Amino acid sequence: MPSKTYDFEKYSIIDIKNYLDQQNIKTKEVDKGINIEDTGITIKYIVIDIAGRIHAVIYLDRLQQKNYEEQKKLFDKLKRKFGCKTKHEGKIKDIKKIKIRNYKK
Repeated sequence: MPSKTYDFEKYSIIDIKNYLDQQNIKTKEVDKGINIEDTGITIKYIVIDIAGRIHAVIYLDRLQQKNYEEQKKLFDKLKRKFGCKTKHEGKIKDIKKIKIRNYKK
């Protein structure tokens, strides 16, 4: 299952959702994040693991794909636009507005 860390310092899941809305791409909120309807693409809410590492992932689940090649193009477009290109410092954009699963103790 291909995945890419999105640049959570520059973009929040709100920004990605707004972009998809502007592109007239239908989404729905699910337990772990936002699904792009009729695709296997999910933008996951941020998770902070017990070691303090931040995980903010866009992933494509092939097993749920009917039109895999078309959806792969959309996935690649999202990776190029929102993907992490440099090492991050751990600052999360819109931290007070978004859902975060924090397992750090």
